[in-house]
Amino acid sequence: MAISPEELKSCFIYQVGALAGFLKAHGMPLNHIKPHGAVYGQCARSALLASAAVSVAKVFSTPDNPSVKFVGLAGTEHEIAAKKEGVPFIPEWFADLEYSPEGKLLITQ
Repeated sequence: MAISPEELKSCFIYQVGALAGFLKAHGMPLNHIKPHGAVYGQCARSALLASAAVSVAKVFSTPDNPSVKFVGLAGTEHEIAAKKEGVPFIPEWFADLEYSPEGKLLITQ
């Protein structure tokens, strides 16, 4: 699936906007955002896509909730983009998956 950074950001704003509405209706703040599936992997490898995804956290940060975080794979473009954008980063690691000697996640299915 090929997607431009602009299209990805628009899709994320739409999706996170829906989630933010549900959270607000229940008096809960948005804590973090995290891409899933193929987009997660694409963002981990592409600086442009990672930057677009991470920037969405800033869209939903408000004076009442100033630090919407970004969850991603440690040591990838996720983390680099979060640092560049000034967005708090929550690194994750998958104990049930395999990693290369360089620390890269190996998805074998």
